[in-house]
This record gives sequence, C-alpha cells and structure tokens, in this order.
Amino acid sequence: MIAEDIARSYNVHLPAGNSKWYNDKKLRTVIQMLWSEVRRIFPDQFVLVEDLKSRIEDGKLFVEEVSLIRPLRDSKETLDALKESKGKRFIYHTSNENIIMNVVVKPMVRAVKP
Repeated sequence: MIAEDIARSYNVHLPAGNSKWYNDKKLRTVIQMLWSEVRRIFPDQFVLVEDLKSRIEDGKLFVEEVSLIRPLRDSKETLDALKESKGKRFIYHTSNENIIMNVVVKPMVRAVKP
C-alpha cells in the first residue's frame, strides 16, 4: 500500500510542503510532521508516534517533531500498540496541545557483597 492510499483510507488530506512519507523498519508507512499537524488531522484520539526532535528542560521532555506511525481507532488497538511501544515510540492523545513528559531517571542499583 502506498502513502496516498493510506492517507485516503484514513480520509486524510496531507499538508503540503513540510511533511514527508517514508517506510520504517517494519515496513509500515509513517509520516513525519509537527505535533500541531497531527492534532489537526486526527483530533481527539490516541496516536502511535515516534520522537524525532525533542529537548529536555527542567526534568521534562518536550517533543516538537514526530513520525506518525498510525492513529489508533479503539481501545483494543491502543492496548496492542502500547505493548509494542519502546524506545522513542509512544502513544499520546491529540487533545494535548503539546507533548510534555516527565523524565524518569532510573537509579543505579549496586550489589553489596557480604
């Protein structure tokens, strides 16, 4: 399935200019775009995205640019996507104006020899 067919299947008109389609490692078609574009195209729903451009300030991760993997249509699909989310992939709801997440640092665990 080519990018235009995927966009048509979701009834999406792709923004001109600053978005581009490409295939990821699992050969799923994804779209690179700003979070504001994702929110406009897929209002009030969960989406599976990958962080492309972000910054950390004051213990918070601010994501500016994402790759849209796919919109999630129901709770079963969302749960399945949550199970496969790792690394820079995550699920977020488009009702949020910005993607801001707390950065959790895992403390090192040292073994004590008796």
